[in-house]
Amino acid sequence: MTSISRQETKEAYTTFRDLLYIETPLTDKEYETRRLFLYLADSVELTATLFPALFDFTSLPEYQESIFELLTELYIEDSSATKYYIPESKQIISLATAELKRNLTNEEDELKYKSSYYNNYKFKNLKNITTNTNYISTGFFGNGLDYTSDYYNYSSNVPYYLLGLDMMNGMPEEKYNWANDLIDYYAVLLNPLYHENPSVKKFYDRILRSKNSRLKSRTALTMLQSGLPVPDSVITDLQKNQATRYDFTDAIMSIKLDSLLDSAYNNQLSISEAILYGRELEEEDSLVFLKKVLVETPDTTGYVYFFKSKIGSDKGWSLDCSGLQPLDTTQIEINPLFVYYGEIILDEEDQQEQIDEIIKNLALYGRSRVKITFGKQNNYDYEYWDY
Repeated sequence: MTSISRQETKEAYTTFRDLLYIETPLTDKEYETRRLFLYLADSVELTATLFPALFDFTSLPEYQESIFELLTELYIEDSSATKYYIPESKQIISLATAELKRNLTNEEDELKYKSSYYNNYKFKNLKNITTNTNYISTGFFGNGLDYTSDYYNYSSNVPYYLLGLDMMNGMPEEKYNWANDLIDYYAVLLNPLYHENPSVKKFYDRILRSKNSRLKSRTALTMLQSGLPVPDSVITDLQKNQATRYDFTDAIMSIKLDSLLDSAYNNQLSISEAILYGRELEEEDSLVFLKKVLVETPDTTGYVYFFKSKIGSDKGWSLDCSGLQPLDTTQIEINPLFVYYGEIILDEEDQQEQIDEIIKNLALYGRSRVKITFGKQNNYDYEYWDY
């Protein structure tokens, strides 16, 4: 059926729809179902022919996310797509309410998991920009694949975005591009019913009152972009919360609602902190801002913000930094040149040596005649190419 779904013809889409009724593929591996629907959003006109028939399969848990993601993409491309699902709104609201209840039952555990992996596949690492390798930082856990390349889980030969990683599994369009799971799709689809159906308003309100800050952030963004009211207290809390500050600020800027940003959190120090530590700190975690240092590279000039951290089971302080932030300190760079998670700091002298080494490497960044190679414990070797 996957081969049929790749064919962008009305006949193929009709065959795909009919085969679902005749031999519905069932699997306990969600990504296999998602792969089945992967190519069905390539044409708005053809995708529309699958509805309302696909609603007959929403009772199957393994089909729900794929169907509602497809419907969300259709709605994003064509707002008149509400005609396909408004008649089914009672069923959709019931499914959305049940999914939210399941989600919020385990909200604290999910929040810990999500925050622990916040920086995965997000920002470029200092080591890699200076050595010209195609990797980016994965937060507290090392380096990951360059986000411009195809992501594959080589154990199953399936793109990572089919396995539910936020960044790769979100909406491909600019509108609602933070939507990346079933609750998010319900939030997008139900927004036209907000003022008409009390159950829909209750759905949104329950999310905004929940402890799941990441879900709350994405839902608030969906509401704001849809022109729905979001309490000022929620908007402030999402900027104050270190786990949501970066993504929320980035999204707010992308949808041109900068006036909602609070200068208490929309500043270089707070954003640099959120870039490096986009998670909710536990009691045993410690974080200290050290200094900002002006750095000149061959291409640009800006500030590097240095911190020391002791996260989780760390036995000592580690030096971390991010940059470059603009010379005009009233402005922020939401997409930094790099992040860096350093080695253990032995003492103040060692701390300063590490800072000096980082600054020296940044000053060489972009010079075509210098190749920087990294050794152990942040020792760098320089190979000067012959003129």
